[in-house]
Amino acid sequence: MLSARVTVDFAGTFDAGVLCLWESEECWAKLCFEYSPRGQPMVVSVVTRGHSDDANAIAIDSPRVWLRVARICVAYAFHYSTDGVYWHFVRLFRLGDDGRARLGMLAQAPVGEGCTRASTTCGSPARPPGTSATGADRALRPTAPCG
Repeated sequence: MLSARVTVDFAGTFDAGVLCLWESEECWAKLCFEYSPRGQPMVVSVVTRGHSDDANAIAIDSPRVWLRVARICVAYAFHYSTDGVYWHFVRLFRLGDDGRARLGMLAQAPVGEGCTRASTTCGSPARPPGTSATGADRALRPTAPCG
């Protein structure tokens, strides 16, 4: 599991800070904190297996949000949080058959002059009382036993 607080100084449509899973040019996924055409920061996800499936999750009234990627057996889950403590589900999906996606972070600015800053802070934020921090696991080992 990897979580990151993503901060973006939005300048143009589709500027974003991104957590990205990459297997190949035809097989990848990304969880974005992206500036919408309506001028709103949003949590957006894209899953590509030959063709891309782009899904807008929710508008965020802040220049920052927490994003999280978790691996569950051969599937992946995307979540977001506005406080780094309570997480909201975005989507569950599979990529290729081998489960060997590489994880990375990127900034995107596909139109316009581009954003002036997109930054991430990785790791575990504050947690609710009675829970413990496990840290970021960039290898994305499964977070649950696999049958």
